[in-house]
Amino acid sequence: MFSLCIPTMNRFDTYLKNNLEKYLQNSLIDEIVISDENGNDTKKIKEYFGENSKFKFNINESRQGPFMNKMICCKLAKNSWIALIDSDNFADNDYFIKMKNFIECNKLNEYTILSPDYASKVFQWEYLSKTKNNLINKNTFKKLNELDKQHVSSHTNVGCLSHLLNTGNFVLNKTIINNIILKKEEEIIKKSYSFDVVLFLLLCFEQLNIDFYLIEDCKYIHESSKDSVYLEYSNIYRDFANLTYERIYQILLNTI
Repeated sequence: MFSLCIPTMNRFDTYLKNNLEKYLQNSLIDEIVISDENGNDTKKIKEYFGENSKFKFNINESRQGPFMNKMICCKLAKNSWIALIDSDNFADNDYFIKMKNFIECNKLNEYTILSPDYASKVFQWEYLSKTKNNLINKNTFKKLNELDKQHVSSHTNVGCLSHLLNTGNFVLNKTIINNIILKKEEEIIKKSYSFDVVLFLLLCFEQLNIDFYLIEDCKYIHESSKDSVYLEYSNIYRDFANLTYERIYQILLNTI
């Protein structure tokens, strides 16, 4: 059913060692694609788990950054539906069951992304899915943006939609990966270490007019690791991140 795609760099000992054990036992995961920035995790996975046909590995010749490493990882997937999970996060069996049920019970187009509606105290959007405002696209975003102003995060003092647009643990159709065009965004991609997901969604809404669904009562574990790329680069590239957020809000609010 799912190709689980995990872009990674130096995360085996702290996260992958335990998480991969559980993923290997999940019957809904047909393959686990690992795209490794430096090869350290790949070496340790092979030493710890031995030969396992569920694994597919890629080691980048040079560091690609979060955006391109995720694209590389997803391009290697064999299935139509990709579960993209950050290497420091975890989704249990129930997550995949809910995603599967939603796919099978709804007539979805190929340009579809599915998102969980809860991860932690900061990352929670269940007020949208529980009120059946679970479809985010150019036609619905204006209404959701108004609703979001009533649910400002007490932790960050900004609306939850902004977090949602840059959280990035999604299930998506591979058709999106095959059709997104990156050429005009090469310079900003190089600087997108702290906003890679919002840039990806920007290109999806801009080029493919995707449907983005929140799946009710679908949760994953979101870790805030000390070696997070986001924490390392968020201040350095803050201006580029702000411009990217402005672009996606302009598109979704139909102001351009």
